[in-house]
Amino acid sequence: MDTKKGMDLTKQAPRSPHAVVGGFKILGRTIDKCRAALFGNVGDYNFDCPLDNQLFSFMGIKGADFKAFVAEGHTDDKIVAWVKEHGTKKTEVEMTEWNKKVSENNYSEAPENKAWLEGEATKLGMPKDTTLFDWLDKDDKVSFKDCKECKECTCADSKDGVKCDCKGEKGCACGDKKGGEDCEKSETCQV
Repeated sequence: MDTKKGMDLTKQAPRSPHAVVGGFKILGRTIDKCRAALFGNVGDYNFDCPLDNQLFSFMGIKGADFKAFVAEGHTDDKIVAWVKEHGTKKTEVEMTEWNKKVSENNYSEAPENKAWLEGEATKLGMPKDTTLFDWLDKDDKVSFKDCKECKECTCADSKDGVKCDCKGEKGCACGDKKGGEDCEKSETCQV
């Protein structure tokens, strides 16, 4: 991976906050947003935001220091090593407990944030007690669902949440599948 190349976060989402990188949830997403801010297009995302700061606070590091290290073009593995070396030492138990806590966070202890999350979750048809991580995942998926046609496409070019070029036409062997719908011949199609 060219580590001095950032993602274009106007075209694809950063990694899920659930993704574990080096033992940490959030870190992969934080790296993606930081690289995008430095070398790509961060779009509507923010680096050093409250989500990133949950990780930075837990580890006792500053966003500016993290960004300066990432700006040197390091790999994910080197960034993980830097976080562990420059941050507060944590045991496996502490990391496991922290990962569980942040992934289950639904702002139940922060009323003004809870009201915001409930409102955003409701807009996406999610339950009011949705976690921040689950809402972020759903929001990313909805934000990058460029075409409804591809949501059900099974062709090799389709990636979850990323538009493919076939618009669902390659997903049916008979070629009559349009827009992710079953083709009209689906029950009798022999192709």
